[in-house]
Amino acid sequence: MKPYKVAFVASTFQARKALTFKNEGVVNGYTLSRDLEALILEEDKAGYELVNLSPVASNVEKFGMSLSITQGMLVTFRAKNSE
Repeated sequence: MKPYKVAFVASTFQARKALTFKNEGVVNGYTLSRDLEALILEEDKAGYELVNLSPVASNVEKFGMSLSITQGMLVTFRAKNSE
């Protein structure tokens, strides 16, 4: 068993209903949280515990405005028997 594991959970996007920039959407928080929960439970059963969650974002410039878009979450696990 490796002492640490790192995984990436990608965000899914839902279309905006108001004024929007093409190809930019709103992160679907429900889907992201469901995917994170499934990963955490899976790794817990495999003998790992959650150590850190970090958002992965990218910046896009549109019409002179800078937008930060959450691409997903970087998830770090540690083996339960390692200190």
